[in-house]
Amino acid sequence: MIIKMKYRNFFILSVLGLFLAAGCVPQRKYQDIVDKHEECKEQNKQLMVENEEMTTSLQETKSELENYKKRIESLQQDTAVLSTTKNRLKQNYNELYTSYEQLKKNREEELSNSKEESARILADLQETQENILKQRDSLKRLEKRLKEKEENLEEMSQELAISKKAMEEKQKKLNELQNILDRKDSVVTALKNKVNSALRGFEGEGLTIEERNGKVYVSMEEKLLFASGSYNISKQGKDALKELGNLLARNEDINIMVEGHTDSVPYSGKGQLKDNWDLSVKRATTVVRELIKDQNIDEERLIAAGRSKYVPIATNETSEGRAKNRRTEIILTPKLDELFNIIEMN
Repeated sequence: MIIKMKYRNFFILSVLGLFLAAGCVPQRKYQDIVDKHEECKEQNKQLMVENEEMTTSLQETKSELENYKKRIESLQQDTAVLSTTKNRLKQNYNELYTSYEQLKKNREEELSNSKEESARILADLQETQENILKQRDSLKRLEKRLKEKEENLEEMSQELAISKKAMEEKQKKLNELQNILDRKDSVVTALKNKVNSALRGFEGEGLTIEERNGKVYVSMEEKLLFASGSYNISKQGKDALKELGNLLARNEDINIMVEGHTDSVPYSGKGQLKDNWDLSVKRATTVVRELIKDQNIDEERLIAAGRSKYVPIATNETSEGRAKNRRTEIILTPKLDELFNIIEMN
């Protein structure tokens, strides 16, 4: 504003000067003055523009100055805070340094007073290290043994798996065998019941029917089949064998063994028979022929055998005992082809 007022006063004085000089100067000078005046006007305009620019710049400078003042105040505040922090840190450092020096002094005293203790600790440490090495060696040995045991365990596990599988197979076969045996026992029991039913009319006539060892034993005493010392079958014996033959013809899965037995009294008859061996065999073959005479029984199912006096079922010291020993046994056995096939497969 001050600069603007100066320019304004200068302009007014210039104009007045020109008017005053106009009356006393020649025309040429007047024109020069006019030109000067115009030049001054132009300079004045330019000065006005520069003044405005300078005013604007001044305002901007003032704004920047205010910003700088604020930043200076902020920096002064930060400086004060930092100065306080610096003083506090310096105090802490001094305290820590004092403590460090004291600790250092104490440590030096402790070190000077603990040489023997350090030697003992060093010896203990060395001993501990040796123990650690020993334990490490022992651990390696144990690890080696453990690895061997693990390998053995793996082999045993494989063998166990194989054995388990084999055992399962065997158990399966045993179960099959057991099922067959159970069926056989069931068949034997049913067969015994059928024989009992077929020969019911000969009870009390020297007939005994038993189930032993998975077989049915039809035991006929001498009085039911033969006369003493004879191998010719009596009428009653033929009737009994006929009933039994009818039953066996209907059950083709039964094998038949006929065994002749005598007592211990030597055979005293004449003819082709020489002793109890001959008599027991002849009686067995006679019963076999009687069984197949009128029945459709496959002869391959039958076996005739003579046991003489060597398989007694009672004492030969009494007449009652000898009578029981003079017998013919018809042993009935269910065919076990299925069982034998399984056994052969294993």
